[in-house]
Amino acid sequence: MIRRVASHYIFWKSIFRMHYVELQEGVFKQIAPLASEIPNTEFYNGTVMVVAEGVELSALDWKEYSTAYPGTTFKDWLDQIEPLSVVSMDSPVWLYHTDLSPYTTAEFSTNDCCGNGYIQRL
Repeated sequence: MIRRVASHYIFWKSIFRMHYVELQEGVFKQIAPLASEIPNTEFYNGTVMVVAEGVELSALDWKEYSTAYPGTTFKDWLDQIEPLSVVSMDSPVWLYHTDLSPYTTAEFSTNDCCGNGYIQRL
């Protein structure tokens, strides 16, 4: 069964705005621009992260990182998580969703509002 998950931002090695991830039986098949509405596509507000199967992420991890390194961004945290950068096509993955954005509306670089953020495996 094919599953398509779209979001404002997809994080896989870099950030893709308005793209979707296609999975087949949990295996990462492609990431593509969301140019038009695609039937049977799930859409999530915020950011969806493509992570190697078995890797656990939590909002607590992000909150601890942002406390330990004040002034860092959500994208900085994502960039330092090695399992996010080693995922390749045709490998089994998990998707995580968060309402946090890698950018703010002011300057698209800092995120000081992580207090109510969450991270959920889809």
